[in-house]
Amino acid sequence: MGKLKGDIPKYAGIIVADLKFIGYNLDYSLESLKIVDDLIDQSFTNGNSTAGGFFPINYGQKVFGLASYLGELLISHCNEAKWQVDDTDPNGEINIAVAFKSGSIVWPDNEF
Repeated sequence: MGKLKGDIPKYAGIIVADLKFIGYNLDYSLESLKIVDDLIDQSFTNGNSTAGGFFPINYGQKVFGLASYLGELLISHCNEAKWQVDDTDPNGEINIAVAFKSGSIVWPDNEF
């Protein structure tokens, strides 16, 4: 991957397109969080991706794309929320974070 701030919207867009192809319509609305929740419920059992599900192939890329989508959604709905990334971190894709004005921080990729 290249620079994280550039990769985030790119991979969010890729995941939106990939999921649309299989019938999931992600539109960056708060309602689309239910779609993401359903996808995760259907794709994992006891923390492991299910065979034949969405995640077994290209797992890392898909998780980064979904985390990027979730962060972009949060930022679009929360005033002054912004990405915190570190391109020097060898685990930068996993450690992407959304910081809020309140001081709260969410790491959307750490939850997978």
